[in-house]
Amino acid sequence: MANLLVTSYVNASMSANATAIIVFARSASAECSHKFISTSAYKNRLLFELFNNRVRAIVKKTRLPHYTFDETQQKGLTFAEKITHSIESVFSLGYQNLIVIGNDCPAMNMSLLKEVIVAVEAGKNVFGPDNRGGVYLMGLQKSSYYTDIFKNLRWQTSFLFRDIVNMYQVNDVRVLPKLKDVNTRYDALISISDIRLSETLRAFLMACLTLFIKIKRIFLLHFSIYDSFQCRPLRAPPFFG
Repeated sequence: MANLLVTSYVNASMSANATAIIVFARSASAECSHKFISTSAYKNRLLFELFNNRVRAIVKKTRLPHYTFDETQQKGLTFAEKITHSIESVFSLGYQNLIVIGNDCPAMNMSLLKEVIVAVEAGKNVFGPDNRGGVYLMGLQKSSYYTDIFKNLRWQTSFLFRDIVNMYQVNDVRVLPKLKDVNTRYDALISISDIRLSETLRAFLMACLTLFIKIKRIFLLHFSIYDSFQCRPLRAPPFFG
């Protein structure tokens, strides 16, 4: 089974680590064919390369064994089949805890991941809800993971987080802060205001959205991010030309 996995962690000791991390994310080229954040194909690809490289760098710093499942490693026809196969594959290597993350939550950082590691190693199942009702992170205990149940969850819907949490006793679950994922230009626009973003990532998102942010009145429902842009000094709500 191990030869089906792509890992950037070298000399991982199974006896020394009960916890491993799965990065479940498509390659930048595959992401570009499904998500269009920038009107520039070149910038779009660079953005997803940045997302993927950023996640890999954070995971590498944990010094835990980690495995990447991109579209060439994922097995199955549906999203549910692909992600449960990935989880099952790594659990079969002997790990007791798994942390599963993607590449589309730019506000997730090393500090948060350290908290998750502590929680899963203390026996908690950990879930990070995103702004759509899904999850950007799962911390799973092998003792309470059942493939058939997870395969039947309503993946890629607004019901996923609720479905997952309802599977567990309250005392067995740690819920992380809700974070925004980035799947559309609008998602990227809203994410720019998140104080947890690095300045590099914020600047790159701004560059990708240069044309998109000119859409008039887009910010009227989101006053909190006005400070990131130069607005006209009007008494009425800011208007972008």
